[in-house]
Amino acid sequence: MSLNEFFKPPMFPEPDKIYLPLAKFSAPSSGTLKQEIQDAITQLNAKAIEFSSSRSFTQDYLGLISQAEAQAADGHLPEAQKTIWEATFLLNRALESNAATKFRKWMIVYYGCWSLLLVGIGWGLQCLETGGNPPPYFGSMYWRYVMMGALGGLTIAIWGLIDHSAKLDFDRAFSVWYWLKPVLGGVMGLIAVLIVLAGLFTVQGKPELSSKTALYILAFLGGFSERFFVRIIDKLMTTLLGGDQATSSSSKSSAVKGSAPGSGK
Repeated sequence: MSLNEFFKPPMFPEPDKIYLPLAKFSAPSSGTLKQEIQDAITQLNAKAIEFSSSRSFTQDYLGLISQAEAQAADGHLPEAQKTIWEATFLLNRALESNAATKFRKWMIVYYGCWSLLLVGIGWGLQCLETGGNPPPYFGSMYWRYVMMGALGGLTIAIWGLIDHSAKLDFDRAFSVWYWLKPVLGGVMGLIAVLIVLAGLFTVQGKPELSSKTALYILAFLGGFSERFFVRIIDKLMTTLLGGDQATSSSSKSSAVKGSAPGSGK
């Protein structure tokens, strides 16, 4: 990929250029439906062989194809059609993951810049502390918690990009999450630490954590996992407002892509 192609939009190819169209079938009374189903399976298999190196994709795809063949053999032709369409959707997701090369390269550059930024901020804070200068804004320690949260967000974003690319289930709808996760991680990491420092949340029965290392780990985890952060918020809301924590928004956190790497996973 040339430098001009790298900066030239769009970042993703148009879906109609990479997706396979859904197979069209005749009415069950035509007598040709069973052969059409077999032809559709043959066409899908010819394309799916390109992704045979992915174990997770292969298992899911073969499961759907086997199901479609069994349904067709038993005479359940409408069900077989739907299963073939499901296999087509799965294959199109693999095609999209394979075509997201440009986005992955952008993310490599973007995350590299974030890594340099965090190193630069850490070096600057160290210089301020050793030089005896007053801490910037709300204190150098708080900025360190932001950094640790951003590092956690950066870590899960990189892992999620690798994991979903390897599993061939990358979804372009979550591209904004990959861009903003380091920023969100920094904010969530800081908030998680502030909640603990305020004595509003206990860890292992202790109302406060005096260890800087423990607070750094907490900030990292807050930025790393939305599920971890939402559980802290849920417990805080339950403590302050009362109510049933089981009905809180934590039950919805699994819908967030970062909650499962691949997705905080």
